[in-house]
Amino acid sequence: MADKKKALDWITALQTHSGTAISSKELNDAAKIIQESEKSKDFKEFNTYSAKEAPHKSRIAKHIEKLVEKLGTKDRTTVCRSLGELSDEHRKYVEMRHNQGRKVRGWYENGHVYLFLPDIDSTYQAERTLWHETVDHLGLRNLIGEENRKLLFKRLWLEHKDGDMGKWVSERMQLNGWNLMDAIEEYLAREAENNPFKQPKLWQRLKWWLSEILHKMGFATDPTISDIQYLFYLSK
Repeated sequence: MADKKKALDWITALQTHSGTAISSKELNDAAKIIQESEKSKDFKEFNTYSAKEAPHKSRIAKHIEKLVEKLGTKDRTTVCRSLGELSDEHRKYVEMRHNQGRKVRGWYENGHVYLFLPDIDSTYQAERTLWHETVDHLGLRNLIGEENRKLLFKRLWLEHKDGDMGKWVSERMQLNGWNLMDAIEEYLAREAENNPFKQPKLWQRLKWWLSEILHKMGFATDPTISDIQYLFYLSK
């Protein structure tokens, strides 16, 4: 800012001395100082992270882009790198939350997910935000694909077919004509809603197997049991 002031003062002083010759190089140098100062001002005004943080934020953005590619939600996900990229409505929302001392890592609106990079400090935070704003709205089948869904439920069936799950699933298959996979998913949705603490071993096994699938898709962090139960609860 001091260099910009000197450049502006120098040009103003010269304007009062019409006989003073100004070379093109001198004018270019002064213009460059002013231009660089304006760029710095624009960066601070439209970005809420520093230039020093930019490489780290770029790595987070690339990680998000790879995940949404795997999830098939690239066309429904926007990574916002600055306040200047937001619509007026979204910018007001972010500024309101910031004024309340709260961060805004992402939001879901009309089938589209927005992730606000300046408030996301790590790939862990990025994945947690993506899970809550994207994964919960996808459903299990769209999240991991039908083949992985079948594999997950077959594993679960082999371990729990002789218990409460096996009895309930077999009855519903006979009564409602459901196939095994749909009956298991309905059972898990029912348990997630009504008895989330009843079968910790079942949910822990699901967590391990689902985490294994998600790691192959590019996720670095594991979902919590609460995440998984909410995913099945929404499938009802």
